[in-house]
Amino acid sequence: MTQSHQNPKTRSKVSKYRNKKVEVESPEFGVVKFHSMAEAARFHDLLLFKRSGAIKELVLQPPFEFKFCITPADPSGIMHRETVKYIADFMYYDVEKDLYVVEDVKGTLTSVYKKKRKWFLKLYPELHFREVMENEHIDYPPRTNSSK
Repeated sequence: MTQSHQNPKTRSKVSKYRNKKVEVESPEFGVVKFHSMAEAARFHDLLLFKRSGAIKELVLQPPFEFKFCITPADPSGIMHRETVKYIADFMYYDVEKDLYVVEDVKGTLTSVYKKKRKWFLKLYPELHFREVMENEHIDYPPRTNSSK
């Protein structure tokens, strides 16, 4: 009886959400690696918008930080600082709407992502946030302080 064993190092790793990593080459950005085909497709769309003049200042994987003061459960009462990093997929300036847009391409809305989205909306109210999914996108417009 023959038993087949694969070397763990040579086994192809299947992504948790079945997304396929993709490399795209563009004159403006060189070779870019994306976490999914949907993200690469959105990049292609944004490049077309940029070339047409509809958007400008396209940034790939803009980082954002959320800083929190955490009160510990222990009796010391000493507050600790915690920094959580969030990396969006794209950020650009929408010329027609005259505002910055932060985009995240999603196939699955995980609980971790939902928390980070909530924090982002609270800590960056001046930015327009857009979730891009397979057949739709959801916009979270910037909040402005209406009191003068």
